[in-house]
Amino acid sequence: MIKNIVFDIGRVLIQYEPLDYLKSLGYTDAQVTELNGAMFGNPFWVEFDRGSYTFAEGIAYLQERNPHIKDDIAKVLHKDWFDILEEKKETSDFLRKLKKDGYKIYFLSNFSVEGFEYIYKKYDFFSLCDGKVVSGYIKQVKPDEGIYKYLLREYNLEPEECLFIDDSEANIKVAQKLGFNTILFNNIEECIEEFGKAVNIT
Repeated sequence: MIKNIVFDIGRVLIQYEPLDYLKSLGYTDAQVTELNGAMFGNPFWVEFDRGSYTFAEGIAYLQERNPHIKDDIAKVLHKDWFDILEEKKETSDFLRKLKKDGYKIYFLSNFSVEGFEYIYKKYDFFSLCDGKVVSGYIKQVKPDEGIYKYLLREYNLEPEECLFIDDSEANIKVAQKLGFNTILFNNIEECIEEFGKAVNIT
């Protein structure tokens, strides 16, 4: 029986589209490709989420290794860039309904400490959670098994009683391996449909 709903955050509850953000700054397609590869698409970005660097340290690292776009990196990653992290209201409304229906709500997300603290203060649906595991605080990231096991251990959860919702197939596969029920998030309509199927089966 499913008792706990475990939400990823980015692209599930919070809009995160760096390519659209870069385009909104007026960069050409070629520039968007280069800047995304240097920053958001760079394996180094995972280290932000892991908490290996502060935001300022990460910017300095990226600028040092990409001196030809140093000014662009500063322009893109300015102090207010977290403003692009907007609430996905349809999903947060679904979360509120689940909470009202008696499910426990948890978050399991790859997020830098600074980014998470920004959205945690800004969006009130976070107050509804019964627990959260955020990569930047524990120095582990999905899809490593350790971060899932940390959630289970920290909140004394049984995986078969948890339904994990994430937009990454790699993250979903690890959760399934560990015994979680899962939904691969594509859009809220499909998610709600799949949720209905999951709770009726289990």
